[in-house]
Amino acid sequence: MLTQRGQRRGLAFSDLGIEQAAVRCYHCGSGSNIAARALTARCEHCGKNLDIPDLRVKGHHWGGVLLTCGRLLIGRKAEVTCTLAVGSLGADVMGRFSGVLASGGPVTIGPRAVFSGAVWAPSLRIEPGAVVRGGPFAVPSNPLGHIDICGNRTQVPPPPPLVA
Repeated sequence: MLTQRGQRRGLAFSDLGIEQAAVRCYHCGSGSNIAARALTARCEHCGKNLDIPDLRVKGHHWGGVLLTCGRLLIGRKAEVTCTLAVGSLGADVMGRFSGVLASGGPVTIGPRAVFSGAVWAPSLRIEPGAVVRGGPFAVPSNPLGHIDICGNRTQVPPPPPLVA
C-alpha cells in the first residue's frame, strides 16, 4: 500500500489475505510468523534460513545434520546416522537412530526402535521394547537457541542447560 508518492508502508501477510503459521527457529529459538504454505523462510530475529516442513526419513540417511522447524519422523524401516538432528516441534524415532537428537517438543522412541546417542528435549517417552544406548539425556531442557548448529559439524556441540 502506498501512503504518499515515494513512501511505502510494509505489508503484512494478513493485509494480503495470506494464511499465517507460527514457527520456531532452530538456530536462535525465537518464534516467527510465516506464510502457511512456505517451505523455507528466513528467521525474523537471527536472519538465518529455515526449513519448514516435517522431515520424514523412510530409508537410510548417513552424515551431517538434519534440521526442520516441523517434526522429525524416522520411519520403522529407516536407519539414520548423523552428527545432529533437530526437530523444532518434536521427534518420533521408530527405526534405528545414531547421533544427537535435539528437539523443542516431545521426543518419542517407538517400541521396536534402536536408539544410540543423546537426547536434548523438554520431554522423552520411551515405549516398551525399545533399545536405548548412550547419553547424556538432558530432559527436560530447551536446546533451541543454545546449540551451535552452524559451527564445526564434525564435533557434537555441548548440551544445553537444563530447565529448572
